[in-house]
Amino acid sequence: MTAVDRTVPATARPATWAAHATALWSFVFALFHLYWALGGTFGLGDGENIDMSSSPGFLAYDLVVTGMCLWGTVVPPALLLPVWRERTLGAVGRVAAATRVRTAWRTGAPLWTVTASAWIAAVLLVVRWGLGMLPQSMTGQTNEKVFGVAQPSAYTIWSMRVVEGYFLLGGLLFALVLVQYYRKSRERV
Repeated sequence: MTAVDRTVPATARPATWAAHATALWSFVFALFHLYWALGGTFGLGDGENIDMSSSPGFLAYDLVVTGMCLWGTVVPPALLLPVWRERTLGAVGRVAAATRVRTAWRTGAPLWTVTASAWIAAVLLVVRWGLGMLPQSMTGQTNEKVFGVAQPSAYTIWSMRVVEGYFLLGGLLFALVLVQYYRKSRERV
C-alpha cells in the first residue's frame, strides 16, 4: 500500500476514489450476474417469470454481462492510475496480438479502447436506467408480462427499484471517472 503524502494539499493529490468506487460497483454487479447465471434469484423479485436459469439465452446474457462487468473493474483504474493504464493496455494488446485480432497491438492497445469502454458504460447504464423508469403505458409492458403476476409483491417492486437505482449509480460513476480523466488530461497539456 502506498503512503499518502499529507504535506501536499488534498486538492493536489490525484482523486482516485471514483476509480475505486466504479471498479467496486462493476465487480459487485459481475458477482450478481454470475449468481443469476447460476440460477440465483435474490434481487430479482419473486414473480413467476423470475426463474430463468433454465433458459440458455438468459445464461448466455448473464455470462456476457459478467464479462463486461469484469472488464468494467479494470477500465476506471486504467483511466486514472498510470500504472494500471500501462498494465491494462499492455495486456489487452498482447491478447489482441496473440489472437491475431490486432497484431499491431503487440506493445499495447491504444488508449481509446479504454476511454471508449468507459463512455459506452456510462451511456448504456444511464439509458438502461431511463428505460426502466418509463411508465408501463409507454412501453406496452404489463406486470403480468414482466413478472408473471398481475399484482407483484412489495419485495418484487422494491427489488426492481433498487436495480434501477444501481444502473443509475453505475452510469454516474463511469461519467465521473471520465470527467476526472479529461481534467487530468487537460492538466498534463
